[in-house]
Parts: sequence; structure tokens; C-alpha cells
Amino acid sequence: MKHENEIPPNLRRDWKLVALNGFDKDFLVKNNAGISMQQSLCMLNAGCEPVSFKVKAETSGDIRFWGFNGITNVCPANSGLQKAVVKGLKNTLSYQIDGHFLTLYTRSGETLKLIAQDWD
Repeated sequence: MKHENEIPPNLRRDWKLVALNGFDKDFLVKNNAGISMQQSLCMLNAGCEPVSFKVKAETSGDIRFWGFNGITNVCPANSGLQKAVVKGLKNTLSYQIDGHFLTLYTRSGETLKLIAQDWD
């Protein structure tokens, strides 16, 4: 793996979440769920306060997310979404980019599907 927070150029963008087990796409869009991997400190928005995190990624498809800060329970209506996204990211082992879509694969076989923000 590369040094802390080195992100391949094809991942350095804002990504909007469009598919996550247990949540419909309209709910994800309404809550502006997504991640930004443009800077060394990455950010998650899942309808609550932003959550910062770190990432290690390889062009081979290996990826790890860790160091989540800012997780709160101040928005009960969306805390389930925030917890589900953080859990998914913490368990992600690999990724694949297909066109403008990013798919994250967890160790349990679940996927998180995102689209580049500038293509939705």
C-alpha cells in the first residue's frame, strides 16, 4: 500500500452514493450522501455532520478507509445512514471504477456504489 492518504488520480474526486443495502436511491440523493477524496483529509456526508477519514488506495484496486472522526448522533433521522456508510467504508477491501461509477466491495460481499459528482 502507498503512504497514508495517497490516492490514485482516478479516485481524487467527489463521489455521490447511489446504492447501499437498506437505503433507496432517493433517500441517498435527498441526504446528499457521498464522499470526497480530493484532499489529504477525506470527508463523508451522510445527512449529518461531516465525518473526516483517511484512505489508502492502490491502482491495483486495494483500498482501506480508517481514522473516522466526527461521528455524532445529533441527527437521529439520519444516524442510521451515517452508521451504515461508515461501517461499509471500514469494511471495504477493494474498489473498481467503471466509467463514472465507483464500486466499493466489503469483506462480507456487500457493495457501495457511487457516481462521480460531476456526472450525476
